[in-house]
Amino acid sequence: MVNLDDMLFEVSSETRHNILVMLLDRTGTVTGISNKLDISMTEASRHINRLAQVGLIQKQPDGDYKITILGKTVLSQLGPLEFITRHSKYFDSHDATGIPTMFLNRIHELDEATPTYTSRANIMKTVEKFGNSIKEAKEHYECIFDQSAMELIIYSDPDPESENNTRTKMGTGLRCRVLLPDTVDYDRIHPDSMKEFIDLHRYENFEFRLLEEAPVFLQMNEKEVALLAFPDMNNAIDYLGFEATDIKSLTWCMNLFDYYWEQSKPFLSKQ
Repeated sequence: MVNLDDMLFEVSSETRHNILVMLLDRTGTVTGISNKLDISMTEASRHINRLAQVGLIQKQPDGDYKITILGKTVLSQLGPLEFITRHSKYFDSHDATGIPTMFLNRIHELDEATPTYTSRANIMKTVEKFGNSIKEAKEHYECIFDQSAMELIIYSDPDPESENNTRTKMGTGLRCRVLLPDTVDYDRIHPDSMKEFIDLHRYENFEFRLLEEAPVFLQMNEKEVALLAFPDMNNAIDYLGFEATDIKSLTWCMNLFDYYWEQSKPFLSKQ
C-alpha cells in the first residue's frame, strides 16, 4: 500500500507529471516518451518504473504503458493545486476556502482566466466595467454583489430609446439575477439607485435575492466573466481577481452562481 508521502513524492516530479499527462488519452512506449520529453531512454525508463511501482501507470501485454484508473484519479486532484500554486501571489492574500469544496476542487477549470490582481483596482474603471457587463448582455446577466459595490452604483436616467437601456433589455427577454448580502444596509445605497432596483425587480425576468453568506464577488453575462474575486485578508472584496471569456470558466462561474441562487431567499415580493 502506497502512503501519501510516497504518492506526493512521485507526482512532484515535473517529468513524471508530464508522463501522466501524456498517457491520459493514449498509451505510450519508452521510446515515444523519451522522444516526446527529450530525455534519454534510461531516464524515461527510470521515471516510468517509478510510476508503475505506485500503480499510476501499467504496462500492457504489447509493451505499451497506460495510465491506470488510480493514475487518472490522482492526476485529476493535481489540477486545483497546480492552479492555486500558479496564482499563489493572489491566494496568499485572498481566501477562496469559503466556497463549497466541490467548486474548490474544480477551481482549475479557471485555467484560461486572465488575472486582474496584478495591479491595484481602479474603482472608476471597475464601476464602468460593471455597467458594460449588463449593457453587453444579450441572453442573461448574473452577479453576486457586496455592500460596497451596491454603494458604488449611482443610477442616472438613461436614454429611453437606447438599446442598452435596462428597461428596454427587459422587454427583449434578458434574464437578470442579482444576489445581495442579507446584511445589506439600504440606507447607504443612493436613493435613486434603490428606487431603480425596486422598480426593475417588478419585471418577471429581473430578480434580486438575498444570500446569508457570499464569500465571493461575481459579475458575468453569457459572453464573459467581468470579475470573479474572493475576499481579502480583512474579509472584504477589493475587486481584484480574474476575468474570462472561455467556456470552462464561464461554466464554472455559472455553476457557482446557480448554487448560491438555490441557497438564497426572496428580496421583495413581486408587485
